[in-house]
Amino acid sequence: MDTGWPDLHAPPLDKMCTICKAMETWLNANPQHVVVIHCRGGKGRIGVIISSYVHFTNISASADQALDRFAMRRYHDDKVSALMTPSQKRYVWILNSLLTGCMKMNTSLVFLHHVVLHGIPNFDIGGVCQPYLKVYQGMQAVYTSGIYQISPGFKGKIYITLEPAQLLKGDIMIKCYHKSTHAPGREVMFRVQFHTGIIHGCQLTFDKEDLEHANKDPRFPDYGKIELLFSESPEKLQGGECWQNGPEVTVDYNTGDPMVRWDSYENLATDWDGRRTTPVSL
Repeated sequence: MDTGWPDLHAPPLDKMCTICKAMETWLNANPQHVVVIHCRGGKGRIGVIISSYVHFTNISASADQALDRFAMRRYHDDKVSALMTPSQKRYVWILNSLLTGCMKMNTSLVFLHHVVLHGIPNFDIGGVCQPYLKVYQGMQAVYTSGIYQISPGFKGKIYITLEPAQLLKGDIMIKCYHKSTHAPGREVMFRVQFHTGIIHGCQLTFDKEDLEHANKDPRFPDYGKIELLFSESPEKLQGGECWQNGPEVTVDYNTGDPMVRWDSYENLATDWDGRRTTPVSL
């Protein structure tokens, strides 16, 4: 059973449930059945499956499964937990929260209006950067922002406004790039994955430690974070004038640049840099 998804990413939430159910069904069909989990990429994806399965079977586990469950937890904690990305850990937390009833799935409409970047990463000369972001739904690009050009020495917040507001549903990924001013190319500033079912209210906040790439990048300030501002309507948020950039920040809307439009998930068989992605097999 091939259940793969791109390395260093979180899987779709429904895929996690499908994998866990398949494992449970197979193991319960015969006492002699075993499950072998194999991945030629990073071990983080194995950690996602093991941790998810432990949470999935919390409700139905019997006393004679205690030793097996202890062994799985021990392996997860000792061997793979530290290799999981922030988004992978977040998705395991989401699954556990839903299974235990600690969180209910939000089914309301969700429109993303603003992405607010706190802390200016030092990606370019003058201690600034040129960020632009792409929004993915189900690994398909649905929005590309303009390129935000920041004056040297600016220390404030960057407000990236989606016009019109983007209706989102399900598994979402936001990926922010820095477009180099001195050489053709781009560099990932941060990446974050979440599910719209966890949005209760009008805001999600992710600290530096919650963001792939940024969490290990010294150029991203320790106090850095991003805020996502939502509503249940496409109408502009009340008080939206508070979320506007000053003259130190200008926007280049030339998104026709192939480097900007390059969609790194057009073909899930290869990663953005041409490497083959590897499946997780059961």
